[in-house]
Amino acid sequence: MVDDGTRARDLLRSLDELASTRIDDLEYGTAYFNSELPLVHDRTNFVRVSAWLGAAGLAGLLQAAEHAQREAGLLHRKVVFETADEQIAKFLVPMRWEVRPLTILAYRGEPWAAPAGFQVTELRDEAARDARSRHLGENPKVRDAETVRQLLDEDVLLAQAGAVRVVAAFDGQVPAAICGLYSHGRTAQLHELSTLESHRKRGYGRAALAGALHAAAAGHDLVVGLADAGAWQQAWFARLGFEPVGGRTDALRVVGATRA
Repeated sequence: MVDDGTRARDLLRSLDELASTRIDDLEYGTAYFNSELPLVHDRTNFVRVSAWLGAAGLAGLLQAAEHAQREAGLLHRKVVFETADEQIAKFLVPMRWEVRPLTILAYRGEPWAAPAGFQVTELRDEAARDARSRHLGENPKVRDAETVRQLLDEDVLLAQAGAVRVVAAFDGQVPAAICGLYSHGRTAQLHELSTLESHRKRGYGRAALAGALHAAAAGHDLVVGLADAGAWQQAWFARLGFEPVGGRTDALRVVGATRA
């Protein structure tokens, strides 16, 4: 029987494959690219490695990633380690990499009801795109309209494979909180649960999450998500019944005047 951590990693890999137009095997890992989305580095335009390689292996990995991503014309370098190891930050932070340890969380319980009084709706097509655009516009890591456009185009690419849905909790006509739901087979991933700054700490995020769990219940028996390791998001999800089933580490370094 495949464990939940393996199922989560398999889902993440499958979504990365859907978002990429080219996948290259390197000596130390696998490189994913989409030349139409050069500012995106969430599900494409990065190198994946399955484990910590040690200092010598890491040096080879970074050299291979530098060459591959430079040849692709990217203004960033991104490596995803499918493991959580403190040694990664120890080696990369002094070299000006931003290292982000993540916890993989899993939920297997029954979906619970949204707080009373909230309007929760699954969005489609332009409504989903408009809501995502509004929330991305408040994200401090998304700095211009072109980056937003490429992230939305990535959603379209995944939606063509039937892999992405968006659930929103509304305040009147305003999508106060949204939660993406990506899927492959019987596993679903919560992605970018976001609440507008003006509506935070008022229950909208929990309502959108409840709606996403209900949307996932019909066709999935496992829901997973990613949270910054040890941060408040992980504790919040734990209170709602999510359990840690693994970890990974994202490493990013900007090498030009990038907009992402």
